[in-house]
Amino acid sequence: MRTTDTQQRVKPSLGVGLAIFFGYAAVFFAAALVVGVDYDEIADTTENIIKAIVVPVWIGVAVLLALTAYLGWWRSVFRDEHRSPRWTLLIPAFMAIGIVGGLVTADWGDFEASFLVWLLVGTIAVGIAEEVLTRGLLLVGLRSRVSEAGAWFWSSVLFGLWHGLNLLAGQALGATIRQVLFAFVFGSILYASRRATGTLVVPIALHALWDFTTFLGSGSDADVGAATTANPETGLQSLAFLAVIVFLFAARSLFRSAHSGTETPAAT
Repeated sequence: MRTTDTQQRVKPSLGVGLAIFFGYAAVFFAAALVVGVDYDEIADTTENIIKAIVVPVWIGVAVLLALTAYLGWWRSVFRDEHRSPRWTLLIPAFMAIGIVGGLVTADWGDFEASFLVWLLVGTIAVGIAEEVLTRGLLLVGLRSRVSEAGAWFWSSVLFGLWHGLNLLAGQALGATIRQVLFAFVFGSILYASRRATGTLVVPIALHALWDFTTFLGSGSDADVGAATTANPETGLQSLAFLAVIVFLFAARSLFRSAHSGTETPAAT
């Protein structure tokens, strides 16, 4: 049984979900070209972060939330009425532990306070926008047509391909390929976190803080996109690996629990 909105203006459909995803991707990439900041230079200065991330992504957040409200999909986007078994909470728990560890061990002295503030503001925007887009609107659209396993797979594939746009923005081919592959894995973990907790808020928080923490652990020469790139220097990758192992063990429960009558109700 899946979450339904009582006052949907537009019935969830695969076509609507895909149109929103690809439409947003096209507009966002066009905006990046207008801003004119090369991908590898985004994190060079506070000004670049504001121009390339903070301003355009927060505008994107406003558009996506307004669109969600207009469609009447608010509850479907942000809630799963039935959660996967409670032991699958290990998946977001491992991610949270890794994030806390990254924050504790980060060399905060390498960064100016204003830079950190704007980076956090930017990564929060990225977390909201990309989760509402992929684990929210796209997932709702996919669920109207495909099985829950298919909804997980295709939402994660498209999330990975979303990061392939960085190639057009100046990122090297090898780094882009690694980022796309890791983004698929990362997206799977975030999907499982939604299913485990019954809310999109948890994936949003994990996504935003993972981005922020990975950047800190990478040092001042890293780029903001490191969040969705395998980065052993941060110490977070081992926790992500454990989360993936739990995901693999939990996969059958995650996908079956969306349909069976033995699901664990989400907390109200």
